[in-house]
Amino acid sequence: MASSAARQAQIHYGVKGDKRAVQVVHPGKLTPKDVAAINKHLVDKVIFDLTGCSCLSGTIEVIWQNDFENVIRVDLDKVGASMRR
Repeated sequence: MASSAARQAQIHYGVKGDKRAVQVVHPGKLTPKDVAAINKHLVDKVIFDLTGCSCLSGTIEVIWQNDFENVIRVDLDKVGASMRR
């Protein structure tokens, strides 16, 4: 997400139940408009899915994480296969 053409945020959350943490991964240097757009998705989609309503009456931890420019992806299937040899 380093280029401005690919600016996006990702919202990660678990299924409804005990997992009450939501992680927002973003490109950094968010504008008030960016935060409002992310917040709309958090309230209208994620919180509604977790609680059954768009109210903020429960406790849900929201973790905001700045995305890094360099990402190393590890293919766990290939690592596991090479470890079995």
